[in-house]
Amino acid sequence: MRVRQSSRARKPFDPRALAVALALCLGVIAVPGAAHADVRPMTVCGQEMDVEIDGGLAYWRASCRGTTMTVSGWVRDTDADGMCARVKALIGTRWHYSARACPEGDQESFSFSGTDNDAQVYLYVEAA
Repeated sequence: MRVRQSSRARKPFDPRALAVALALCLGVIAVPGAAHADVRPMTVCGQEMDVEIDGGLAYWRASCRGTTMTVSGWVRDTDADGMCARVKALIGTRWHYSARACPEGDQESFSFSGTDNDAQVYLYVEAA
């Protein structure tokens, strides 16, 4: 599993990002053998993320205008395993879901908007 801030946008260090990364690492170590991994970095205004897990790859960028946050990007299926890659995001109190990206090589774009200044964004795989 790889989570990194995109090299396309160099932002000042955010200590919350370190806390999220540490929580992700501890969560992965605590549940070995899980059926699938999901990645849920906290995304804030102006941040770009590249995320990769077994079977999926995604990129998203968060932008804000007033109290509205928009998370937009793409998700791609990277394995011929009968699974689909997908992104979901919690912005404010509402869940948003991308289209399923499958079979291998398929890429789907998404754009989610809600009222908040941060979002929990997950990349995961699920059965086709």
